[in-house]
Amino acid sequence: MDTQSFDMMEGSSSSLKYGQRLMQKFGKPMNGAQPPDYGVFCCNEEFSDVRITVGDTTYFGHRIVLASTSEVFQTMLSSIWCTTSDLHLEETGDCEEVFPEFLEFLYTWKVKLNEENVIPLGLLADKYLVKDLASLCVDFMVAEVCSENAIPWFRFSLKYDVDALYDKCITYISHNFEHFNNSGKLVELETSELSLVLDSGAIVCKSEMDIIQAIIRWMKAYDRPVQETLRDDIVKLFGSVRAPMLSPDDIDKIEKMKELQDFVMLLLPKFYMSYKYHSFGLGVPIPPEDKKFKNYVPRIYTDRCGTTFNTTTFWEHYFQTPSHMSAKYGAILKWKYQNRKPNELDLLPSPVSALGNLVPFKLRVIRLTKRERNGFAEVKIMNDTVNLVSTYGPCIDMGVSFGYENDIKKHGLTVVILPDGFPI
Repeated sequence: MDTQSFDMMEGSSSSLKYGQRLMQKFGKPMNGAQPPDYGVFCCNEEFSDVRITVGDTTYFGHRIVLASTSEVFQTMLSSIWCTTSDLHLEETGDCEEVFPEFLEFLYTWKVKLNEENVIPLGLLADKYLVKDLASLCVDFMVAEVCSENAIPWFRFSLKYDVDALYDKCITYISHNFEHFNNSGKLVELETSELSLVLDSGAIVCKSEMDIIQAIIRWMKAYDRPVQETLRDDIVKLFGSVRAPMLSPDDIDKIEKMKELQDFVMLLLPKFYMSYKYHSFGLGVPIPPEDKKFKNYVPRIYTDRCGTTFNTTTFWEHYFQTPSHMSAKYGAILKWKYQNRKPNELDLLPSPVSALGNLVPFKLRVIRLTKRERNGFAEVKIMNDTVNLVSTYGPCIDMGVSFGYENDIKKHGLTVVILPDGFPI
């Protein structure tokens, strides 16, 4: 069953009956009926045949309800394993606090989620195999990822292997990379965690030098001596740097950085890759299965591969993208945007072949702006399309901006031009 977002209630919470959820997804309840609501019996001593002790608190339970909603309780309460009416459960402090809510869900199939209780409820749901509650918790977290929780929830998703949450967090952090880097939040990550973030092809940044600066900031956040483990960390993190996307001037600056002086010899292969690429280009096609392939794929560089402008200010706006990050043919691409053609981007002049004909190629065009959410201006990708530039019209259709007009007016419009044909 694929994880899907669910209706959010006031106060960043969700309350949804299990049967209603099935109706929304399948059009009819499973097995032809909704699960019964035993809420009146929750923690009620009447008809209770089992006592559950969690920490210093004892709850009254009913075997038939617990066994029918949790495979783990079913095993624990079977006559083979359980010879007493008392269950003693050991839970962490956070899970102890939300255990009444967890128990109530087993009886009522209702739950109110918020950022404080969603993780412990999710852990209890996973531990006792209450799959529908676990799914609701994941759905809630995926829908509520924001600047404040993205880092801790990213780490949570890695620890407990929650793929849907991992995908949402890594995308959110990547799109808002400058915020997480400048605010110092990335230094909270372990080496392996930061490496996963820096590997992302969805990172929105000014240039690849922002990745270098993130590594330097991470290094300086800890007062550690130069030791073998630190050397290993630096090599691992620099493995995520897309060296060919650094300019020769960038490489020169990196080699002179005092923070990296002890590691220059270790980083020579990266520098060599960059210099070779700028001298000779790709040369021959690199097979996608080659792990080094991603080094030649530009990220979403807002300065080097694009520009940001306000459509209410500029009548005509010109910018250009570097040859090695614009097209396979190594042409410097010059663009013109006109307010009277808000959905078009003109290529001026057109790259031509040796025969004087326009060189056709595909370009990936990314349009983005920002939206206010909880006081934070988060990056929103508006359009991400592939356009063929050919003899029949050297211009790009940038798409419409329905729903983003106010955001563009406040934060401006960013257009990034990237080569197509490379996997991210």
